[in-house]
Amino acid sequence: MSQQRRERMSSASWEPTSNNHRIFRTVSPRFHDGLLQLYWAHYGTVVPMVDRDLFERSKKTADGVFYSHFLHVSMLAMGHRFADQSEQEVQSTTTSPGQSTFHRECRHLLWQALDAPNMCDISAVLILSDLEFGLGNSSLGRRFVGMASQLVSDMVMAENCISSGQFHSEEARVQRQIVVACSLYDKNWAQLVHQSAFVKDPDPRSPPHERRIRSTEGHEPPLCNTLDAFDERVSIATGELQRLVGSIIELWLLAGDTHHLSAQLSTIYPTVATLNREMTTWYQNLPPDLQWTSSNQHLMPGSFFLLHQQYNAAIIRLHQPLSWGWAQSDRLEADGEMEQAHLKHLAAISQLACLNHAIQIARILAAKQSRFGQILALLPELQTVLTATSALMDGVVQAAENAQRDLALQNLKVILHSLDAMSNAPRPAQVMMTMIRSFLNRHEMSHHSNTSE
Repeated sequence: MSQQRRERMSSASWEPTSNNHRIFRTVSPRFHDGLLQLYWAHYGTVVPMVDRDLFERSKKTADGVFYSHFLHVSMLAMGHRFADQSEQEVQSTTTSPGQSTFHRECRHLLWQALDAPNMCDISAVLILSDLEFGLGNSSLGRRFVGMASQLVSDMVMAENCISSGQFHSEEARVQRQIVVACSLYDKNWAQLVHQSAFVKDPDPRSPPHERRIRSTEGHEPPLCNTLDAFDERVSIATGELQRLVGSIIELWLLAGDTHHLSAQLSTIYPTVATLNREMTTWYQNLPPDLQWTSSNQHLMPGSFFLLHQQYNAAIIRLHQPLSWGWAQSDRLEADGEMEQAHLKHLAAISQLACLNHAIQIARILAAKQSRFGQILALLPELQTVLTATSALMDGVVQAAENAQRDLALQNLKVILHSLDAMSNAPRPAQVMMTMIRSFLNRHEMSHHSNTSE
């Protein structure tokens, strides 16, 4: 990024118009600080794309690199989602269920920020997309993620540019987090709407250590404290995982109709097996503080849990089309009984993989709820819950044994309990709860009908 562009972006973000500061004068300092604390506690620790120390420092020094008014207001809007709805100032700043004056202000600030965006404005756009997703505005949320992805491209924040020495090490570290967060949201939206991702990942043929973004000196950016170091490792691991997720998305988009996957067995299954091995290798190579252990479950922030949810959901996404396409004998297009038996065997392997990893997501949700009291209604969070729910429902329908069916039902109820405990559940979560309850009720009615005959 040129010095001239940086100065232009800085001055644009810090233009002292009365409109920029009007919203801060409408709330008390206590309420303002409380909303920021809620953001850091509930959102910033789950999706680390805003560096707290750099944000506060940039806010005070007005350098415009790590702070913008748009980002500030978006953080308040997200904090408002976790606020106690019985408080007077929360009620006075609530414009409609699930929406605040800060959220409304973000929509106006977005178009101003697009004229001369700061890199931290990309984080604000992603936060705004999550706010819209929470209201059920899926098309708008997806559009905002697309905007963020385009800004990433326009601002030349791909890793080859960062590693070329154009950025200070602090900028490189923050930009890595922003790029990874953008990829995370982009991949989750792509899975939700069954489309290709906007963000293109590095060449998958290069080894992971070569894909990691380096600072201007060719080394990992210096870390300020232990939390920064942990966020850095989460960012690296998430980036490598999202590259694999991107490959899974493209695999099934190219494969097309799952009803005819057996005709493509010779090309599809080896690719699935390769991706499965790469996913397993990624999981086994996680550093000690990112591994799923009892001690880490009691110590690590929310981003640790989300990382493991994303991994298990990715395995389900990899295998689920095989389960769907080959689960029933009337869908098999095989020559001879031996090939048909082979296809059924592959389907059984995929079904078991989906069920096991869906159960693991349910356990992660239970552990998270035990640790933090509730799960968060964020797109990456709810997308993993939706994936696990779908796999568990498939497990109930496809189970050959009662024990397996009961296990799937039990974990569906765990997910329902986690969603039900969510405070101020957004519309997508409410839809999911209705779907699960309806499924459980239908199964119970069917079970009673069968036992009474």
